[in-house]
Amino acid sequence: MATVKKNIFLQGISGSIGGQIVVRNVQGQTILAKAPGKRNLPASPKQQARQDLFQKATLYAKSVKFDSAVVEAYRKKLRGPFDTAYHRAITDFLHSPKVTQLDLSAYKGKSGGLIRIQAEDDFMVQRVMVQVVAPNGLLLEEGEAIAKGNGVDWEYQASVDVGALEGCKVVGIAVDTPGNRGVMERVL
Repeated sequence: MATVKKNIFLQGISGSIGGQIVVRNVQGQTILAKAPGKRNLPASPKQQARQDLFQKATLYAKSVKFDSAVVEAYRKKLRGPFDTAYHRAITDFLHSPKVTQLDLSAYKGKSGGLIRIQAEDDFMVQRVMVQVVAPNGLLLEEGEAIAKGNGVDWEYQASVDVGALEGCKVVGIAVDTPGNRGVMERVL
């Protein structure tokens, strides 16, 4: 890959030259690179799944350009001179958030008990939900946690007296901007 500076012959052009060289313009710079070769083999199921996921990511990134608030948020997280809000959106789509901690030390199955969650994402966790599920799978309680201001810590205050907790499951679900989910479960 070569970067061209102050060349009047290549300034502002883009495309392919003789099927061997590709010329691109990225943020005002002209870049020359070897043209990609064609693949003759069919994609494996794993490769096809990854290609399908990437296609969904590009569709998401294209749809984001119509939401100026989201575009501006992605622009604030650019990582280098060739990074764009479009690239940040693709990366965000491809990386799900993670629930890294589900602290139940202040939760005893009573209304008012606190469930603390830590969740992180490569861009931003938009919301965190909490579910309390009975051993038979019945949903006993569900609600949204409140962000504590640092982008990682969240708290959920229980609103239902569950009673006996043995065998119950607490589920923390983190959701990022594209809607990806990260889940952690703890059985009591």
